[in-house]
Amino acid sequence: MSMSGSDPARARLRLSSESGLAELAVIDSWFRAVEEGTGELDCQLEPGIYEIVARAGPSIERRLIKLVGGEDRPEIAPEVRFPATPPIRGSLAEDDRQLALVHAATGSLAGAADGAGRRGDVNGMTERADTTTATGRTTLGSHP
Repeated sequence: MSMSGSDPARARLRLSSESGLAELAVIDSWFRAVEEGTGELDCQLEPGIYEIVARAGPSIERRLIKLVGGEDRPEIAPEVRFPATPPIRGSLAEDDRQLALVHAATGSLAGAADGAGRRGDVNGMTERADTTTATGRTTLGSHP
């Protein structure tokens, strides 16, 4: 969407969430949702004050922005930390100490199994299928 050919009195807002998974909304000064979507929004709006709302599960973050006519504004939505049992990046359960332990354990298993059973990389950790390691133990991971 280009600003050329559009109303110069309007502003372009290009809103995105870091994870690409957050529900996004732009609320106007009359408390109406004028744009809604998931991950990214690209919209033409009248100049004014807007509230950006980002939601992931039960977690909601809000921020006010001011748009000026003719402006082409990229904006990152507020980071939304969501509840999760495993220490997923961006979640409320994220803990650097726990992530370091998971990375250390995953790395030692990957070396012991010579890469057999590799599935892919998720948040910097290698996902593994059921694989017998050099010690004879079985590791569990995601299944297709």
